[in-house]
Amino acid sequence: MDAIQAFIVGLIIGVIFTWFDLPIPVPSVLGGILAIWGVFIGWVITRALAGAL
Repeated sequence: MDAIQAFIVGLIIGVIFTWFDLPIPVPSVLGGILAIWGVFIGWVITRALAGAL
């Protein structure tokens, strides 16, 4: 449920920033986005290997 709420909030923020023609507060290139995903996946793998998930 938290992930769905975070997704909805992100969508709303994206709409607001676009509506007011502001720069989006996230990396605007694929490399930056993939880096964020890499950090998250690394965290998940480390937690899984440690038995914390």
